[in-house]
Amino acid sequence: MRPYRAPAGVVLAPVAFIVANLLILWSGWTTDWKLGVAILIGYVILIANRLFKLNPTAPLLDFKAAQWLPVYLVGMGLIVWPQHVPADSCLLVPQTDGSRDDTKNPPLDDPGWAYAITDS
Repeated sequence: MRPYRAPAGVVLAPVAFIVANLLILWSGWTTDWKLGVAILIGYVILIANRLFKLNPTAPLLDFKAAQWLPVYLVGMGLIVWPQHVPADSCLLVPQTDGSRDDTKNPPLDDPGWAYAITDS
């Protein structure tokens, strides 16, 4: 049986990897930590399957080819985690010189106002 070869796989595989990384990055920490837990549960199931011989036809696992995966997952987690900023810590604060009083209805398109991250 001949292995399947995707058309333009040399181009499509790197592009798909980049798009998948962007999806992980853009989904944010609140989604990514849950995906990390799901992956850990999958590892536990794979290990339990091997230890207790739960599957009579155990799948062949190539650990050498997959040794980059835990490093990659931890690395992506470390990249995504610091970008997590709770929504309630983003406050609109005046950055004006005090010459006008727009504190009740701040003009959002005015560059004199800016978002600031606070420790509230």
